[in-house]
Amino acid sequence: MRWCLTEMQRTLDGLMQQAIQDSNQVNNIQLIILAVEGACVGLASVVVVWIVSSKLLARRVAVYSVFMLIPSGVIKAQASRPVNLEEGGEDEDDAGQAEVSMGGRPALSVR
Repeated sequence: MRWCLTEMQRTLDGLMQQAIQDSNQVNNIQLIILAVEGACVGLASVVVVWIVSSKLLARRVAVYSVFMLIPSGVIKAQASRPVNLEEGGEDEDDAGQAEVSMGGRPALSVR
C-alpha cells in the first residue's frame, strides 16, 4: 500500500511540474502579446496626434496667412485707429470713412 501511495505522489508531482511549466509558457505568451499590443496602441496614438497636429498647423497657417498678405502698414493703421462702442450718432461718420477708404464706392453695411 505504501508503494502505491509513493507512486501516486510521484505521478501527481510530475503532473504538477508539467502544469507549472505550461502556465509559465502561457504567462510568457501573454506578456509578448501585451508588449505587441502596447507598441501598436502607442504607434496608433502617435499617428493620430500627428494627423491632428498637422490639421491644426494648416488652420493656423490659413488664419495667419492673412497677415502675411496684407501690408503691415495697413494692419498697424487699423490697429491704432480708435474704436467707439457707443450706440447711435457715430454710424454716419463711419460710413463716410468707409466710402473714402473704398475709393468713393458706397460702403456695405451689415446689420
